[in-house]
Amino acid sequence: MRDFSLALKAGLASEVTTLGWLLAITRRDGTVIRLNTIGVDYTFQGNTWLGYPGFNMGNARFTDSVEAATLNQGTAADALGPIVFTDVVAGLYSGASVRLFLVDWTTGEGSEIGFKWQIGNVVTRDDGTMTADIWS
Repeated sequence: MRDFSLALKAGLASEVTTLGWLLAITRRDGTVIRLNTIGVDYTFQGNTWLGYPGFNMGNARFTDSVEAATLNQGTAADALGPIVFTDVVAGLYSGASVRLFLVDWTTGEGSEIGFKWQIGNVVTRDDGTMTADIWS
């Protein structure tokens, strides 16, 4: 069972959606990229998580069983960064470690989801986007 604060549990139970995802990627060269789904830059645990371009949460399967949790995540990858297309095809993201948080952006409450995440398959497209599978 995940340990959420009372304020975060209230946000999860609310009919108003004030929840967002935070994604921290530590590339193979040690560079940390922090993105969010909120749409604007957001500060959490003393770090700034970029809302534009941010990332889109795709299909997610979280499990407490022996099956690995997976997440399909898509985000912009172009010359403007923070994820640069040439870095993706150079392999800096393959096997990169990932931390994923669920937050209530109105209260600042949040909790890390899972542990020992890493980027698996990465697909790049001509339009400058990428999709990455994230595995636990």
